[in-house]
Amino acid sequence: VDAPQDLAASNILTESGHLTWRPPRAEITGYILSFHATDGAVREVVLSPTATSYNMAQLTASTEYTVRLQAIAGPKRSSIISTVFTTSQ
Repeated sequence: VDAPQDLAASNILTESGHLTWRPPRAEITGYILSFHATDGAVREVVLSPTATSYNMAQLTASTEYTVRLQAIAGPKRSSIISTVFTTSQ
């Protein structure tokens, strides 16, 4: 399964932000999106195969997050793409 591309974070505020990406060419069954904060907190969400954006909420202010996105096609998984952003104070 090829990976999604161009994962980007925008509109980053103290507790929220917006993610966008381009879907893979392969037929997929969904995405796994995970947020890894510098304090060790991890949140994971499963998204539908048609999703190309996600509105993040309940983030922590002044925190660096690494976001990882992976496409799923049944038992197969793509490689992971990631981006890093920091919420405002």
